[in-house]
Amino acid sequence: MKSFKKRDKFGILWAALVAMYLVLETFAGRVEGYFFPVTRDTILISSTESPPPPFRNIWIAESYKIRGKCDYKGIEWSLGSINGRNTPVTAFFEDKPAVNGKGALEWTSLIIYLSPEETRENSFSYVYHQCPWRPWVTRTVFYNSAEFQPTSDPGN
Repeated sequence: MKSFKKRDKFGILWAALVAMYLVLETFAGRVEGYFFPVTRDTILISSTESPPPPFRNIWIAESYKIRGKCDYKGIEWSLGSINGRNTPVTAFFEDKPAVNGKGALEWTSLIIYLSPEETRENSFSYVYHQCPWRPWVTRTVFYNSAEFQPTSDPGN
C-alpha cells in the first residue's frame, strides 16, 4: 500500500475546500432564506399599465423586513409555479422602499413584465440580500401567488 505524499494531502485538502465552498455558495443562501427569511408578508396592492411592452405594469407593493442589517442585492420574478415549470420575467424596483431597514417596506414602482392577472394568479419571486458575516447571498421567497389571499377588492 502506497502512502500519501505531502502534495497529495494538500491536493485533497484543496479539493475538499473548493467543494465545500461550492456547496455553501449554491445552497447556504437558499437554506438560510427558507429558515430565516429576510422579508415576509409581501402584498401587491395595485397596478398601473406602463407600456411598452403592453404587459409591463407598475405595482404598489408592501412587505415586512424581518432582518434590518441585510443589504438588498436583487429580485428575480418568474411566471409559473415555485415548485414546477416556470419562466423568468423582467422585474425590478424603480424606487427604494419608503422605509429602509427593519420593519414595514413600501414601494410605488415595482416593475413587473406580466399582466396583473398572471402576476397575482401564476407567478412567484425571490429577493436576494447580503447579510453580515456571510460569504453567500441569502435568497428569500418574496411573493408566491399560490399563497396570495385576495382582499375584498379583487380589482387593480
